[in-house]
Amino acid sequence: MTCYILRITDLPEAFTYQELEAIIAMSGSWNLDCSDMYIDQRRSDAAFVFCPKKVVAECILHVCTGEKVRGCAVKIEYCDNPPYYLVPHTHRPEKIKLGLW
Repeated sequence: MTCYILRITDLPEAFTYQELEAIIAMSGSWNLDCSDMYIDQRRSDAAFVFCPKKVVAECILHVCTGEKVRGCAVKIEYCDNPPYYLVPHTHRPEKIKLGLW
C-alpha cells in the first residue's frame, strides 16, 4: 500500500491521543477520505499517523503546525509497500506493530 507517514514529535506534555484523533476528525471536515488512516502512539511525546493519500497528510500537517499544537515537529515521509502490520486505529494503539521504527 502506498502511504504517507506523519511523524509527529516533541508533542506538548498535555497533548493526548484523543487530541490527535480530534485533528484527524478535523481533517474530515475538508471532505477528505480518512477511513484508511491509522494512528500509533509509542511514547507520550511522539505519534505516527499513516495516511493513504498525500492530500490528507498535508492537511493534518497544516493543522499540526497551527495554533492547536504549536511547537511540535511534524515530518511527512513517503513509503511504498511498507513492512507495517496495520489495523484500523482504536483506543488500543499498541495493536499496531511498526516494522521500521
